Amino acid sequence: MPFSAFLYPRLEAAAYLAEILIAEYLFLGGLVKRPHFILRAAGSGLLVLLVGTVSGIPAQAGFPRFLWFLCAMAACIAAAVCCFEDDVFTVSSACVAGFATQHIANKCTILLGLIPVVSKILAHSEEMHAVLEILVFGYIYLLIYYVFGRRNRGKADNIQLRILAIVIILTCIGVNRLVVDSATGNVYFEIAACIYAILCCVFALMIQFTIARWQEADTERLLIRQHLADAEKQYEQWTVNAGMIKVWIHDLRHLMDRIERHAKSGQGDGARVPDLTAIREAVDRLSPTVRTGNDTLDTLLRNTDDLCRQNGITLQCVAYADCLKNLDGTRLYFLFQNAIDNAVESVSAIEDPEKRLIDISIRSFGDSASIRIWNYYAGRVSFSDGLPVSRRQSQGHGYGMKSMQRIVDAFGGVMDARTEGEIFRLDIMLPTPRSGGDGVPAAGSGGF
Repeated sequence: MPFSAFLYPRLEAAAYLAEILIAEYLFLGGLVKRPHFILRAAGSGLLVLLVGTVSGIPAQAGFPRFLWFLCAMAACIAAAVCCFEDDVFTVSSACVAGFATQHIANKCTILLGLIPVVSKILAHSEEMHAVLEILVFGYIYLLIYYVFGRRNRGKADNIQLRILAIVIILTCIGVNRLVVDSATGNVYFEIAACIYAILCCVFALMIQFTIARWQEADTERLLIRQHLADAEKQYEQWTVNAGMIKVWIHDLRHLMDRIERHAKSGQGDGARVPDLTAIREAVDRLSPTVRTGNDTLDTLLRNTDDLCRQNGITLQCVAYADCLKNLDGTRLYFLFQNAIDNAVESVSAIEDPEKRLIDISIRSFGDSASIRIWNYYAGRVSFSDGLPVSRRQSQGHGYGMKSMQRIVDAFGGVMDARTEGEIFRLDIMLPTPRSGGDGVPAAGSGGF
Protein backbone atom coordinates (compact mmCIF):
# COMPACT_ATOMS: atom_id res chain seq x y z
CA MET A 1 0.00 0.00 0.00
CA PRO A 2 1.46 3.41 -0.99
CA PHE A 3 2.16 5.69 1.94
CA SER A 4 -0.08 8.40 0.46
CA ALA A 5 -3.00 5.96 0.38
CA PHE A 6 -2.40 5.28 4.07
CA LEU A 7 -1.93 8.94 5.04
CA TYR A 8 -4.68 10.65 3.02
CA PRO A 9 -7.74 9.13 4.82
CA ARG A 10 -6.23 10.06 8.19
CA LEU A 11 -5.48 13.64 7.18
CA GLU A 12 -8.98 13.87 5.71
CA ALA A 13 -10.42 12.58 9.00
CA ALA A 14 -8.41 15.10 11.06
CA ALA A 15 -9.50 17.97 8.79
CA TYR A 16 -13.17 16.91 8.92
CA LEU A 17 -13.18 16.63 12.73
CA ALA A 18 -11.42 19.99 13.12
CA GLU A 19 -14.04 21.60 10.86
CA ILE A 20 -16.85 20.06 12.92
CA LEU A 21 -15.39 21.16 16.26
CA ILE A 22 -14.92 24.74 15.03
CA ALA A 23 -18.44 24.82 13.55
CA GLU A 24 -19.92 23.54 16.81
CA TYR A 25 -18.39 26.38 18.79
CA LEU A 26 -20.20 28.91 16.59
CA PHE A 27 -23.37 27.82 18.41
CA LEU A 28 -21.91 26.70 21.75
CA GLY A 29 -20.26 30.02 22.64
CA GLY A 30 -23.29 31.34 24.54
CA LEU A 31 -23.74 28.26 26.73
CA VAL A 32 -22.58 27.93 30.34
CA LYS A 33 -19.06 26.53 30.51
CA ARG A 34 -17.96 23.91 33.01
CA PRO A 35 -15.10 24.57 35.46
CA HIS A 36 -11.63 24.28 33.87
CA PHE A 37 -13.23 24.78 30.47
CA ILE A 38 -9.98 25.35 28.54
CA LEU A 39 -8.45 22.12 29.84
CA ARG A 40 -11.65 20.19 29.14
CA ALA A 41 -11.98 21.63 25.62
CA ALA A 42 -8.34 20.98 24.76
CA GLY A 43 -8.38 17.45 26.20
CA SER A 44 -11.67 16.31 24.66
CA GLY A 45 -10.87 17.97 21.31
CA LEU A 46 -7.45 16.36 21.07
CA LEU A 47 -8.91 12.98 22.03
CA VAL A 48 -11.54 13.18 19.29
CA LEU A 49 -8.91 14.24 16.73
CA LEU A 50 -6.52 11.49 17.84
CA VAL A 51 -9.08 8.65 17.68
CA GLY A 52 -10.51 9.92 14.38
CA THR A 53 -7.09 10.31 12.82
CA VAL A 54 -5.92 6.87 13.90
CA SER A 55 -9.04 5.19 12.53
CA GLY A 56 -9.18 7.25 9.32
CA ILE A 57 -12.17 7.60 7.02
CA PRO A 58 -13.02 4.23 5.45
CA ALA A 59 -12.19 4.09 1.75
CA GLN A 60 -15.16 1.82 1.06
CA ALA A 61 -18.22 3.84 0.05
CA GLY A 62 -21.66 3.13 1.46
CA PHE A 63 -22.63 2.05 4.95
CA PRO A 64 -19.10 1.68 6.54
CA ARG A 65 -18.23 5.24 5.53
CA PHE A 66 -21.64 6.51 6.65
CA LEU A 67 -21.22 4.75 10.02
CA TRP A 68 -17.81 6.40 10.53
CA PHE A 69 -19.26 9.87 10.00
CA LEU A 70 -22.14 9.05 12.37
CA CYS A 71 -19.69 7.95 15.10
CA ALA A 72 -17.58 11.07 14.49
CA MET A 73 -20.65 13.27 15.07
CA ALA A 74 -21.51 11.38 18.25
CA ALA A 75 -17.92 11.81 19.50
CA CYS A 76 -18.03 15.57 18.82
CA ILE A 77 -21.31 15.86 20.75
CA ALA A 78 -19.83 13.90 23.67
CA ALA A 79 -16.80 16.24 23.69
CA ALA A 80 -19.12 19.27 23.83
CA VAL A 81 -21.18 17.77 26.68
CA CYS A 82 -17.96 17.40 28.70
CA CYS A 83 -17.27 21.13 28.29
CA PHE A 84 -20.69 22.75 28.88
CA GLU A 85 -23.12 22.60 31.82
CA ASP A 86 -26.34 22.98 29.82
CA ASP A 87 -28.60 19.95 29.37
CA VAL A 88 -27.64 17.32 26.79
CA PHE A 89 -30.47 18.28 24.41
CA THR A 90 -29.43 21.94 24.29
CA VAL A 91 -25.78 21.04 23.70
CA SER A 92 -26.69 18.41 21.10
CA SER A 93 -28.94 20.77 19.14
CA ALA A 94 -26.12 23.34 19.03
CA CYS A 95 -23.72 20.64 17.80
CA VAL A 96 -26.14 19.52 15.09
CA ALA A 97 -26.35 23.14 13.93
CA GLY A 98 -22.55 22.98 13.68
CA PHE A 99 -22.81 19.82 11.54
CA ALA A 100 -25.18 21.66 9.21
CA THR A 101 -22.75 24.58 8.97
CA GLN A 102 -19.83 22.29 8.06
CA HIS A 103 -22.02 20.50 5.54
CA ILE A 104 -23.04 23.78 3.88
CA ALA A 105 -19.40 24.93 3.68
CA ASN A 106 -18.31 21.57 2.28
CA LYS A 107 -20.98 21.62 -0.44
CA CYS A 108 -20.14 25.23 -1.36
CA THR A 109 -16.49 24.19 -1.75
CA ILE A 110 -17.49 21.29 -4.02
CA LEU A 111 -19.70 23.58 -6.15
CA LEU A 112 -16.90 26.10 -6.59
CA GLY A 113 -14.53 23.27 -7.49
CA LEU A 114 -16.87 22.24 -10.33
CA ILE A 115 -16.43 25.61 -12.07
CA PRO A 116 -14.15 24.85 -15.08
CA VAL A 117 -11.57 27.58 -14.37
CA VAL A 118 -11.34 26.70 -10.69
CA SER A 119 -11.26 22.98 -11.52
CA LYS A 120 -8.20 23.45 -13.75
CA ILE A 121 -6.36 25.41 -11.06
CA LEU A 122 -7.11 22.79 -8.42
CA ALA A 123 -6.02 19.99 -10.72
CA HIS A 124 -2.49 21.40 -10.89
CA SER A 125 -2.10 22.32 -7.21
CA GLU A 126 -3.10 20.54 -4.01
CA GLU A 127 -2.11 23.67 -2.08
CA MET A 128 -4.74 25.72 -3.94
CA HIS A 129 -7.35 23.17 -2.92
CA ALA A 130 -6.42 23.74 0.74
CA VAL A 131 -6.50 27.53 0.23
CA LEU A 132 -9.94 27.31 -1.39
CA GLU A 133 -11.28 25.25 1.52
CA ILE A 134 -9.90 27.66 4.12
CA LEU A 135 -11.37 30.70 2.35
CA VAL A 136 -14.79 29.15 1.70
CA PHE A 137 -15.11 27.59 5.13
CA GLY A 138 -14.00 30.81 6.82
CA TYR A 139 -16.51 32.92 4.90
CA ILE A 140 -19.42 30.48 5.36
CA TYR A 141 -18.68 30.03 9.07
CA LEU A 142 -18.61 33.81 9.65
CA LEU A 143 -21.80 34.31 7.62
CA ILE A 144 -23.75 31.58 9.42
CA TYR A 145 -22.50 32.76 12.82
CA TYR A 146 -23.66 36.29 12.05
CA VAL A 147 -27.08 35.15 10.75
CA PHE A 148 -27.80 32.24 13.13
CA GLY A 149 -25.06 31.43 15.66
CA ARG A 150 -25.10 34.65 17.65
CA ARG A 151 -28.86 34.21 18.21
CA ASN A 152 -28.34 31.01 20.16
CA ARG A 153 -28.94 31.91 23.83
CA GLY A 154 -28.68 28.35 25.07
CA LYS A 155 -32.02 27.11 26.38
CA ALA A 156 -34.30 25.77 23.64
CA ASP A 157 -37.21 28.17 23.11
CA ASN A 158 -39.30 25.62 21.21
CA ILE A 159 -38.26 22.02 21.65
CA GLN A 160 -40.55 20.73 18.88
CA LEU A 161 -39.03 23.07 16.29
CA ARG A 162 -35.50 22.16 17.39
CA ILE A 163 -36.25 18.45 17.15
CA LEU A 164 -37.67 19.00 13.65
CA ALA A 165 -34.54 20.93 12.64
CA ILE A 166 -32.25 18.20 14.05
CA VAL A 167 -34.14 15.47 12.18
CA ILE A 168 -33.95 17.44 8.90
CA ILE A 169 -30.21 18.10 9.28
CA LEU A 170 -29.28 14.53 10.23
CA THR A 171 -31.49 13.05 7.50
CA CYS A 172 -30.07 15.42 4.90
CA ILE A 173 -26.46 14.71 5.87
CA GLY A 174 -27.06 10.96 6.13
CA VAL A 175 -28.89 10.59 2.82
CA ASN A 176 -26.48 12.92 1.05
CA ARG A 177 -23.52 10.99 2.39
CA LEU A 178 -24.91 7.63 1.25
CA VAL A 179 -26.00 8.87 -2.18
CA VAL A 180 -23.00 11.04 -3.07
CA ASP A 181 -20.43 8.45 -1.97
CA SER A 182 -22.11 5.96 -4.30
CA ALA A 183 -22.53 8.38 -7.20
CA THR A 184 -21.21 7.49 -10.66
CA GLY A 185 -19.48 10.82 -11.26
CA ASN A 186 -22.29 12.60 -13.07
CA VAL A 187 -21.49 16.30 -12.63
CA TYR A 188 -25.15 17.38 -12.88
CA PHE A 189 -26.12 14.89 -10.22
CA GLU A 190 -23.37 16.20 -7.96
CA ILE A 191 -24.46 19.83 -8.47
CA ALA A 192 -28.09 18.95 -7.73
CA ALA A 193 -27.11 16.97 -4.62
CA CYS A 194 -24.98 19.85 -3.28
CA ILE A 195 -27.69 22.47 -3.87
CA TYR A 196 -30.30 20.20 -2.27
CA ALA A 197 -28.10 19.62 0.79
CA ILE A 198 -27.35 23.35 1.20
CA LEU A 199 -31.03 24.31 0.96
CA CYS A 200 -32.08 21.61 3.45
CA CYS A 201 -29.45 22.64 6.00
CA VAL A 202 -30.20 26.37 5.66
CA PHE A 203 -33.92 25.66 6.01
CA ALA A 204 -33.27 23.59 9.13
CA LEU A 205 -31.14 26.37 10.65
CA MET A 206 -33.95 28.84 9.94
CA ILE A 207 -36.39 26.55 11.74
CA GLN A 208 -34.04 26.10 14.67
CA PHE A 209 -33.23 29.77 15.20
CA THR A 210 -35.15 32.29 13.08
CA ILE A 211 -38.67 30.80 13.17
CA ALA A 212 -38.30 29.98 16.87
CA ARG A 213 -37.37 33.63 17.52
CA TRP A 214 -40.39 34.82 15.51
CA GLN A 215 -42.64 32.61 17.57
CA GLU A 216 -40.99 33.84 20.79
CA ALA A 217 -41.45 37.47 19.69
CA ASP A 218 -45.16 36.87 18.95
CA THR A 219 -45.65 35.25 22.36
CA GLU A 220 -43.76 38.11 23.99
CA ARG A 221 -45.93 40.71 22.25
CA LEU A 222 -49.11 38.94 23.38
CA LEU A 223 -47.90 38.73 26.98
CA ILE A 224 -46.84 42.38 27.02
CA ARG A 225 -50.19 43.40 25.54
CA GLN A 226 -51.95 41.39 28.25
CA HIS A 227 -49.77 42.99 30.94
CA LEU A 228 -50.61 46.44 29.59
CA ALA A 229 -54.33 45.60 29.52
CA ASP A 230 -54.16 44.42 33.15
CA ALA A 231 -52.19 47.55 34.08
CA GLU A 232 -54.84 49.74 32.43
CA LYS A 233 -57.57 48.16 34.58
CA GLN A 234 -55.43 48.59 37.70
CA TYR A 235 -54.68 52.19 36.73
CA GLU A 236 -58.37 52.97 36.34
CA GLN A 237 -59.06 51.49 39.80
CA TRP A 238 -56.11 53.35 41.30
CA THR A 239 -57.35 56.57 39.69
CA VAL A 240 -60.76 56.14 41.33
CA ASN A 241 -59.14 55.30 44.68
CA ALA A 242 -56.73 58.24 44.42
CA GLY A 243 -59.63 60.61 43.73
CA MET A 244 -61.67 59.27 46.63
CA ILE A 245 -58.70 59.46 49.01
CA LYS A 246 -57.98 63.00 47.90
CA VAL A 247 -61.61 64.03 48.64
CA TRP A 248 -61.64 62.22 52.01
CA ILE A 249 -58.38 63.85 53.10
CA HIS A 250 -59.65 67.28 52.07
CA ASP A 251 -62.93 66.73 53.96
CA LEU A 252 -61.16 65.41 57.07
CA ARG A 253 -58.78 68.36 57.20
CA HIS A 254 -61.63 70.79 56.67
CA LEU A 255 -63.62 69.07 59.43
CA MET A 256 -60.68 69.21 61.86
CA ASP A 257 -60.16 72.89 61.13
CA ARG A 258 -63.84 73.55 61.88
CA ILE A 259 -63.66 71.58 65.14
CA GLU A 260 -60.61 73.54 66.27
CA ARG A 261 -62.18 76.90 65.29
CA HIS A 262 -65.43 76.00 67.02
CA ALA A 263 -63.59 74.91 70.19
CA LYS A 264 -61.50 78.09 70.24
CA SER A 265 -64.57 80.27 69.75
CA GLY A 266 -66.16 78.70 72.83
CA GLN A 267 -63.01 78.76 74.90
CA GLY A 268 -64.34 81.62 77.01
CA ASP A 269 -67.10 79.40 78.36
CA GLY A 270 -64.53 76.94 79.68
CA ALA A 271 -64.40 74.81 76.56
CA ARG A 272 -61.19 72.90 75.99
CA VAL A 273 -59.51 72.81 72.52
CA PRO A 274 -59.22 69.12 71.54
CA ASP A 275 -55.78 67.75 70.62
CA LEU A 276 -56.15 66.56 67.01
CA THR A 277 -52.41 65.99 66.45
CA ALA A 278 -52.67 62.18 66.27
CA ILE A 279 -55.56 62.40 63.81
CA ARG A 280 -53.69 64.92 61.65
CA GLU A 281 -50.63 62.66 61.59
CA ALA A 282 -52.80 59.73 60.52
CA VAL A 283 -54.32 61.82 57.74
CA ASP A 284 -50.87 63.02 56.66
CA ARG A 285 -49.71 59.39 56.41
CA LEU A 286 -52.54 58.77 53.93
CA SER A 287 -51.57 61.82 51.89
CA PRO A 288 -49.06 61.39 49.06
CA THR A 289 -45.87 63.20 50.06
CA VAL A 290 -44.38 62.98 46.56
CA ARG A 291 -45.75 65.25 43.84
CA THR A 292 -44.99 63.89 40.38
CA GLY A 293 -47.88 65.69 38.70
CA ASN A 294 -49.89 62.46 38.48
CA ASP A 295 -52.24 61.82 41.44
CA THR A 296 -52.53 58.10 40.72
CA LEU A 297 -48.76 57.67 40.57
CA ASP A 298 -48.37 59.67 43.78
CA THR A 299 -50.84 57.35 45.52
CA LEU A 300 -49.02 54.28 44.15
CA LEU A 301 -45.72 55.54 45.56
CA ARG A 302 -47.37 56.32 48.92
CA ASN A 303 -48.93 52.86 49.23
CA THR A 304 -45.75 51.16 48.04
CA ASP A 305 -43.89 52.91 50.85
CA ASP A 306 -46.34 51.42 53.37
CA LEU A 307 -45.91 47.92 51.92
CA CYS A 308 -42.13 48.29 52.00
CA ARG A 309 -42.21 49.35 55.65
CA GLN A 310 -44.25 46.25 56.53
CA ASN A 311 -41.53 44.09 54.92
CA GLY A 312 -38.59 45.88 56.49
CA ILE A 313 -37.64 47.74 53.29
CA THR A 314 -36.81 51.43 53.22
CA LEU A 315 -38.23 53.28 50.20
CA GLN A 316 -36.78 56.73 49.65
CA CYS A 317 -38.48 58.82 46.98
CA VAL A 318 -37.93 62.47 46.14
CA ALA A 319 -39.57 64.30 43.23
CA TYR A 320 -37.98 67.53 42.05
CA ALA A 321 -40.85 69.31 40.24
CA ASP A 322 -44.06 67.76 38.94
CA CYS A 323 -42.48 66.99 35.57
CA LEU A 324 -44.57 63.88 34.81
CA LYS A 325 -47.97 65.57 34.68
CA ASN A 326 -48.17 65.71 30.86
CA LEU A 327 -47.29 62.05 30.26
CA ASP A 328 -49.78 59.25 29.64
CA GLY A 329 -50.89 58.08 33.07
CA THR A 330 -51.53 54.41 32.21
CA ARG A 331 -48.09 53.83 30.71
CA LEU A 332 -46.43 55.84 33.46
CA TYR A 333 -48.20 53.76 36.12
CA PHE A 334 -47.13 50.50 34.43
CA LEU A 335 -43.55 51.76 34.09
CA PHE A 336 -43.20 52.62 37.79
CA GLN A 337 -45.11 49.56 39.00
CA ASN A 338 -42.78 47.16 37.15
CA ALA A 339 -39.63 49.05 38.16
CA ILE A 340 -40.63 49.11 41.84
CA ASP A 341 -41.80 45.47 41.83
CA ASN A 342 -38.43 44.40 40.40
CA ALA A 343 -36.56 46.47 43.00
CA VAL A 344 -38.66 45.08 45.87
CA GLU A 345 -38.10 41.50 44.69
CA SER A 346 -34.35 42.10 44.44
CA VAL A 347 -34.03 43.79 47.86
CA SER A 348 -36.18 41.14 49.56
CA ALA A 349 -33.38 38.61 49.01
CA ILE A 350 -30.94 40.70 51.08
CA GLU A 351 -30.56 39.95 54.79
CA ASP A 352 -28.60 43.05 55.85
CA PRO A 353 -31.25 45.57 57.08
CA GLU A 354 -29.11 48.56 56.05
CA LYS A 355 -29.08 47.34 52.44
CA ARG A 356 -32.80 46.68 52.19
CA LEU A 357 -33.10 50.06 50.53
CA ILE A 358 -34.72 51.44 47.35
CA ASP A 359 -34.04 54.99 46.24
CA ILE A 360 -36.17 56.82 43.63
CA SER A 361 -35.35 60.25 42.27
CA ILE A 362 -37.48 62.19 39.76
CA ARG A 363 -36.03 65.40 38.33
CA SER A 364 -36.70 67.90 35.60
CA PHE A 365 -33.74 67.97 33.21
CA GLY A 366 -34.23 70.51 30.46
CA ASP A 367 -37.18 69.35 28.37
CA SER A 368 -37.03 65.84 29.86
CA ALA A 369 -37.92 64.03 33.04
CA SER A 370 -35.05 62.10 34.60
CA ILE A 371 -36.04 59.04 36.64
CA ARG A 372 -33.39 57.17 38.62
CA ILE A 373 -34.11 54.04 40.65
CA TRP A 374 -31.36 52.16 42.45
CA ASN A 375 -31.29 49.37 44.99
CA TYR A 376 -28.94 46.82 46.47
CA TYR A 377 -29.06 43.29 45.08
CA ALA A 378 -27.70 39.89 45.97
CA GLY A 379 -26.35 37.22 43.63
CA ARG A 380 -25.60 37.64 39.96
CA VAL A 381 -27.50 39.68 37.37
CA SER A 382 -27.31 38.48 33.75
CA PHE A 383 -28.01 40.85 30.87
CA SER A 384 -29.32 40.21 27.36
CA ASP A 385 -29.61 43.03 24.81
CA GLY A 386 -28.93 45.54 27.58
CA LEU A 387 -31.74 44.29 29.84
CA PRO A 388 -31.49 42.08 32.94
CA VAL A 389 -32.72 38.52 32.39
CA SER A 390 -35.15 37.01 34.88
CA ARG A 391 -34.13 33.70 36.45
CA ARG A 392 -37.84 32.75 36.38
CA GLN A 393 -38.43 33.37 32.67
CA SER A 394 -39.71 29.83 32.16
CA GLN A 395 -42.42 30.50 34.79
CA GLY A 396 -43.86 33.42 32.84
CA HIS A 397 -41.59 36.09 34.32
CA GLY A 398 -39.00 38.22 32.60
CA TYR A 399 -41.24 40.34 30.38
CA GLY A 400 -41.52 43.31 32.78
CA MET A 401 -38.24 44.93 31.69
CA LYS A 402 -39.05 44.36 28.02
CA SER A 403 -42.46 45.95 28.56
CA MET A 404 -40.78 48.90 30.27
CA GLN A 405 -38.37 49.28 27.36
CA ARG A 406 -41.28 49.36 24.92
CA ILE A 407 -43.09 51.99 26.97
CA VAL A 408 -39.96 54.15 27.18
CA ASP A 409 -39.53 53.79 23.41
CA ALA A 410 -43.18 54.80 22.93
CA PHE A 411 -42.51 57.95 24.98
CA GLY A 412 -39.46 58.61 22.79
CA GLY A 413 -37.14 58.23 25.77
CA VAL A 414 -34.13 56.13 26.69
CA MET A 415 -33.57 53.54 29.42
CA ASP A 416 -30.32 52.21 30.81
CA ALA A 417 -29.95 49.33 33.29
CA ARG A 418 -26.61 48.46 34.86
CA THR A 419 -24.92 47.10 37.96
CA GLU A 420 -22.25 48.96 39.95
CA GLY A 421 -20.79 46.77 42.66
CA GLU A 422 -23.68 45.73 44.90
CA ILE A 423 -26.06 48.31 43.40
CA PHE A 424 -28.50 47.90 40.52
CA ARG A 425 -29.27 51.15 38.71
CA LEU A 426 -32.12 51.98 36.37
CA ASP A 427 -31.97 55.36 34.59
CA ILE A 428 -34.85 56.58 32.43
CA MET A 429 -35.11 59.84 30.45
CA LEU A 430 -38.55 60.80 29.12
CA PRO A 431 -39.14 63.84 26.89
CA THR A 432 -41.66 66.22 28.46
CA PRO A 433 -42.47 69.95 28.29
CA ARG A 434 -40.23 71.96 30.63
CA SER A 435 -41.83 72.18 34.05
CA GLY A 436 -40.93 73.59 37.49
CA GLY A 437 -37.45 73.80 38.97
CA ASP A 438 -33.82 73.49 38.02
CA GLY A 439 -32.84 70.74 40.40
CA VAL A 440 -34.44 72.50 43.40
CA PRO A 441 -37.57 70.91 44.92
CA ALA A 442 -40.53 72.78 43.49
CA ALA A 443 -43.51 73.91 45.52
CA GLY A 444 -45.64 70.94 46.41
CA SER A 445 -42.90 68.39 45.86
CA GLY A 446 -41.43 66.28 48.60
CA GLY A 447 -40.23 62.87 49.65
CA PHE A 448 -40.58 60.04 52.11
